[in-house]
Amino acid sequence: MHPQHLVSASGATRLFGGLLLGWLLTGGIFVLMLLALPGLELAASLQSARMFVQDAWLFIETNLRASILPFTAVLLVWLTQFARLRQLLGDEDPSFARIVRTEQALEQCAGLFFGIGVVWTAIGMRDALLFALGDQDLVQSQSAFSVLQRLVDGGILLALSTTIVGAVGGYLMRIAKSVFLGSGLVCLYMAEAGRPDREQLESLQRIERKLSALDRGGNERKGQT
Repeated sequence: MHPQHLVSASGATRLFGGLLLGWLLTGGIFVLMLLALPGLELAASLQSARMFVQDAWLFIETNLRASILPFTAVLLVWLTQFARLRQLLGDEDPSFARIVRTEQALEQCAGLFFGIGVVWTAIGMRDALLFALGDQDLVQSQSAFSVLQRLVDGGILLALSTTIVGAVGGYLMRIAKSVFLGSGLVCLYMAEAGRPDREQLESLQRIERKLSALDRGGNERKGQT
């Protein structure tokens, strides 16, 4: 295992450990603050937290709708492959073929995240246009603001939101791979690219040792005669 791989893996581990510790400390401080409040204030705080979660979920559901499922599925697969690639890079004798396949899976997940955003953008635009402009008689009798409202109700928010989520998520996936695993992958690829030269050098060295041994044997026989 190359030292660069160990440095990369340990650095990523420290970073993830620091983030996890920060989340745990934040949660602990929040719980302590709630426990320190009187009973009525505690109930009000819990109610506010529940309402915040409900509002956040309603916002996500309104803007993403059914695209939540494929986005979540791809994200889970990406996290699984990311953890697997980190483990492979941390092995003493990493399998180059498995690392390449896992990295390709990460890239495919990022591409799928982009693709889901594009597909749902088209779906949202189509639904919005059909809902807003499908009935010509109704459209002609309404104002421009009413038509715009029908576009929003029909799915224009879905189209815009999925575009943003797909693009930002895909770029973040590739940035995370480059930041946390990039140095280990570069070192591995450089080592693999130099393997034919090392094997050829070792082969020449073996030939040289054999020729040296034969030359010494011939000189010894000449000396004996």
